[in-house]
Amino acid sequence: MRLLVLSLVIVAAVACVRPEEPVRPALLPDVGAAPSLVAVNVNSARRATLRNADLVTNLVNGLPSSTRFLVLTNDRSAFTVARNDRPERVQFLEVPIQRSTTIWTQDPFLVLSDGRDVTLLASRDFERADDRIMADVIAQAAGYRVTRSGLFFEGGNIVSDAEHVFIGANTIRRNAIELKLAEEEVVLRFQEELGRRVLVVGPVPQPIAHIDMMLTPLGDGMLALADVTAGAQLAERALDSAPETVASFESWTEEHFFGHPRIRQVSGRNGAITAPHLRGRTREMIDRSRALAPVLDEVARSLEGHGYRVVRIPMLMGGPETEASPSDEGEYSMHASYPMLTYNNVLLEAGANGKRVYVPRYGFAALDDAAHRAWEAVGFAPRPIDGLTISSMYGGALRCAVKVLQRSY
Repeated sequence: MRLLVLSLVIVAAVACVRPEEPVRPALLPDVGAAPSLVAVNVNSARRATLRNADLVTNLVNGLPSSTRFLVLTNDRSAFTVARNDRPERVQFLEVPIQRSTTIWTQDPFLVLSDGRDVTLLASRDFERADDRIMADVIAQAAGYRVTRSGLFFEGGNIVSDAEHVFIGANTIRRNAIELKLAEEEVVLRFQEELGRRVLVVGPVPQPIAHIDMMLTPLGDGMLALADVTAGAQLAERALDSAPETVASFESWTEEHFFGHPRIRQVSGRNGAITAPHLRGRTREMIDRSRALAPVLDEVARSLEGHGYRVVRIPMLMGGPETEASPSDEGEYSMHASYPMLTYNNVLLEAGANGKRVYVPRYGFAALDDAAHRAWEAVGFAPRPIDGLTISSMYGGALRCAVKVLQRSY
C-alpha cells in the first residue's frame, strides 16, 4: 500500500453560486431530520446465500414509525407481512426473478435533492450482480427522475454533511485512470454533479474498501472516525477477562452463517460454499486492527486540519478476504470472513426530537456496549439494530443495506 498523507490527497474547490441562481440539486446529507423514505433489498434463501429477512424486519420495527420502506425483492412469494397495522408503510417492489440483486442498496446510485424534487444519480457503470437496475425500480415507484453520472462510484465510498462530500481516494483514482483525467479534474466533476465541495479521504489504495465503514459525518463541524486501537483493546480485555464470551461470539457467528447451525454447506454457482472458520480468530483481528491504527490516526489529524472536530468510535477489523483463484492466473476472489465490527456504518437523525443513531449490535458485548456508550458521549441516543453480524462478514453493515431517499424536513 502506498501511503499518502491525507492533507496532500485532499483537494477542495469552492463552486461560486450567485444568490439569484436557482437552488441546485445536491447530495442528500447523511445527517439531518429523521428518514421519511428508505429503500432496502430483501433476499430469500431460495435465491441467495446472504439473505436478510430478519434484518429487514428489525429495520422496520426499529426505525421511526413515520419511516416508509420500499422493499425490493426478486422472490416476492417467499415473504409475508405477519402483522401490518399500516399497509402504506411497507411497499414491495418486485424485481424480475431472473435478476440477481444484492442486499447492498447503498452502492449503485446517489440521492440528489433541491429541497423539493429528488433525482437518483446512477453510477456510469455498475458491475455487481444486477444492482444497476435498483435506481430505475425505485424511481418508478417513488416518482423520481434517474440520471446517469459521467463518473464511476459506489455509494459506500461517498458520505456527506451539509458542507462537504467526502469521497474515498480509490474512487478518485479509478476515475482518473479509466477516464484519462487528472485527479483534480475528477474532483471538480464530482463537485459539479453533487453540488457541494469535495474532500478526498486517503490513502490510496484504501485500507478499508468503503469509507462509510469508518467515517460518519455528524453535522455542526463534527465527524466520527473509527478507532481500531480502542477496538483492539476492548477485544483483548474480553479475551483476558471473559474468554468464554468471545468464544461464544465466534462459534455463534460461524454456526449461523447460513441461518441455522445444522446448515454447514450450500450449493453455489461455482460449487459448494462452506461457512468460514472463525473460532480462535479474534486475536488475529486484534493484530490487524493495531496494524491499521497509524493510518486512521493520520486520517483523523488531516480532517482536524480541515477544521473538523473528530471523535472516535471503537472498531475491530474483519470483513472479506482475498485469495488467488486456482484456475485463472492473476485473478482473485473475495470470500466472507471474520465480521468487520464497525459502528460507523449507521443511520443518523438530528432534528427537533433530538439526535439518534441507528447502530449495529453484533453480539460481541464488550464492543457493542462500548461503541454505544461512545455514541451517547457525542450526544446521539443509540437505537441498536440486530441482524448485521453475518452481513459484516462480507464487509457491509447498516448504512450499506439501507438507502435513505428522503428526510422529513
